[in-house]
Amino acid sequence: MKVCVIGGGGFIGQWLVRQLLAREDAAIVIGRSPRPPGLPAEVEYIRAAYDARNTLVEVLARVDAIVHLAYATVPSTSFSDPIHDLIANVPPTVALFQQVAAAGIARIVLVSSGGTVYGNVASLPIPENAPTNPISPYGITKLTIERYAQMYHALLKLPVVIVRPGNAYGVRCDGGTGGGFVTAAVRAAACGQPLQIYGDGSAVRDYVHVSDVAAGIVAGLTEGVVGATYNIGTGIGYSNNDILRLAGIATGQDQSHTVVRYLPFRGFDVAANVLDATLLNRATGWVPKMSIEAGIEELRRACVCPVVS
Repeated sequence: MKVCVIGGGGFIGQWLVRQLLAREDAAIVIGRSPRPPGLPAEVEYIRAAYDARNTLVEVLARVDAIVHLAYATVPSTSFSDPIHDLIANVPPTVALFQQVAAAGIARIVLVSSGGTVYGNVASLPIPENAPTNPISPYGITKLTIERYAQMYHALLKLPVVIVRPGNAYGVRCDGGTGGGFVTAAVRAAACGQPLQIYGDGSAVRDYVHVSDVAAGIVAGLTEGVVGATYNIGTGIGYSNNDILRLAGIATGQDQSHTVVRYLPFRGFDVAANVLDATLLNRATGWVPKMSIEAGIEELRRACVCPVVS
């Protein structure tokens, strides 16, 4: 199978591409930035915006499937500029759906957001049929794009599978430690650097190792039911304070070693988000393999503290 990964140069994308190659699939990556150093040499890289119509026409003629990972914003930037969040993400993706439907591609996987589309919920873990009441512009646009995908599936037979990952974390393919709260907590514990937390540290998230997120996307691509939506999560939640404690254990440091600055709570952050991935498991056999303890230990080994002169 030949797969075009839009946004494949990013954190999750590079892990996904490597898993596709391990299956002996071929990959074409479309990205806005120069070719990332972490991409394997055998991967064709096209530097272009994914709404570049002529580029997409040419690529769609050469591939069997699409994975759409690209997104122009994150939750915090979406709140600071919701108009940009809307314009930068929704029209290009809707145009992509139209082109894919017309091209007769066998499968398109839309990577949405399990962490934001549900909003605050009454109970955990969250199944896919739970009410979706996002409280951030990011979650609203993600859900809007899902709705367009479902509409085109119904009207134009768009062969879409939607996946909703939890909070991905882990080591980058180039050996760096990437971003996100888990990485920041490990770096703070290992290096004695200050750490910022919004709220009191009680916010709970479903942290999914990036290799498991990538495997969940591959599972949706190869074995998911067209038209279905699947969570990619562990079903286990950890608070910010839990992660701090585990990072301290991994680095051999007392938690007091980390200087934590607690900032005011942000209204667009949900109190708790833990995903039920039973549907994906039943459909494909996917299960998360990396425990949070093993993932934090991996980050600790990759962490390089800055030299203080």
